Amino acid sequence: MIFVVNTGRILVATTDNTIALWDFKKKTPECVQSLQMSKERVTEICLELQDKWLYIGTDKGNMHVLNMETFSFSGYKIDWNRLMDPAQKHHPGPIKRISVNPAESSKVLVAFETGLITLWDLAAKKGEQRFIHTQKLGSICWHMEGKQFVSSYNDGSLVTWNIKPAAQVGEGLATRKPASIIFPHGKKDKETGKIEPCEPIDKVIWRTDRSNYVDYYVFSGGLQRDVTGVPPSITFMRGKSTTVLELEHNVLDFLLATDSPYTNDYQDPRAIIAMLSNDVVAIDCKSAGYPCFKNPYAMDFNDSPVTTCR
Repeated sequence: MIFVVNTGRILVATTDNTIALWDFKKKTPECVQSLQMSKERVTEICLELQDKWLYIGTDKGNMHVLNMETFSFSGYKIDWNRLMDPAQKHHPGPIKRISVNPAESSKVLVAFETGLITLWDLAAKKGEQRFIHTQKLGSICWHMEGKQFVSSYNDGSLVTWNIKPAAQVGEGLATRKPASIIFPHGKKDKETGKIEPCEPIDKVIWRTDRSNYVDYYVFSGGLQRDVTGVPPSITFMRGKSTTVLELEHNVLDFLLATDSPYTNDYQDPRAIIAMLSNDVVAIDCKSAGYPCFKNPYAMDFNDSPVTTCR
């Protein structure tokens, strides 16, 4: 689900591969547009603020572009074999995430479940840069300046990649060396020197604070594995301080409420809103100790499992 901001409309992608546009301004919400994909399964949709293009990723690894004004496919399609690294022999798998560069909307990151990430130039119709990591991918998030992005993986790592100017990138060459790899909760085994196993990081958000220009990260998972089981958690990492917020139920999704809707702007964090398997929790980022806001409603979701929040 994606809100089409300031229009009173919402985009919904469903399990029968239908993409529908609902108008909820009316007394009874009405489905005003819909189309169904027949040969591919929808795995990701991406619509940026005030953009007219909807990017659709599929299980076959292809990306389609839909015109929001006409609600029809634009004819611009990127096949999986053009997105993958020419040196790669295997299919890259389903598309997991799509993200538009906040500083340059003609550049789009297309990330595959298997770990391959391609920076696609929409105007030049080519893969400008590819980033290869050996782990299974959880999520990606741009830095506000559009020169770096962070990706999260199933081994509990956060990996930062640099975008090189087009002139410095050889055609089709893949970047295998990231700018940094960190395991926020990982500890080294004294005997082997290797990082002890951590839980996957399913989602990461990377933003920069307006008040003191410090970068901060919010992510779910990534704690060190334990024989007794790992509690569900969200970590807030700001400058040199790291706070682990332990939660009662599994984290399905979370979002950050900030003072600006623009991803190319500084964003002061107000609250982390987490969709748990049986609850909705809002965590106050402005108060010491990160208390939860009092919930005005009884949030008992036992009748029907929740899958996403916006």
